[in-house]
Amino acid sequence: MALAAAGSTLLVIASACGADSVEASEYDQTCSTASDCTLVDELKAEGTTCTIRCASGAINKKEQSKFDKDLATARGDCRQTATPLCDLPGVVACVRERCVIGPAPADAGAD
Repeated sequence: MALAAAGSTLLVIASACGADSVEASEYDQTCSTASDCTLVDELKAEGTTCTIRCASGAINKKEQSKFDKDLATARGDCRQTATPLCDLPGVVACVRERCVIGPAPADAGAD
C-alpha cells in the first residue's frame, strides 16, 4: 500500500524528549522508625541536562528498587550529567512518620 500522492504534504511532528527528574517526594516516605528509611541520590533534569544530587532525599526502603529503576531510566535519557562533589551525607530519620534527612553526626568524618 503506497502512501504517496501527487501534490500532498506529509507533516511529521517530532517532540524533543528529555529526562524526567527523580525526586524522593514522588515516592513513599512513610515510616515508623528510621530503619524504615534509606538515603537516595535525586536527579534534577532540565531537558537532557541532568544533575545528580548526592544523598539528597530519603524514602521508605520498600521503594528503593522502583526508585533505582526510575533513576537508571532517567540517567539514560540524560545527554549531559553533572555530579557535584558530595559532602558527608546526613542520616535518615523518621519524623512525624515521614522519612527525612537529618544532619550527619559531628564525629562522622573523624578517625
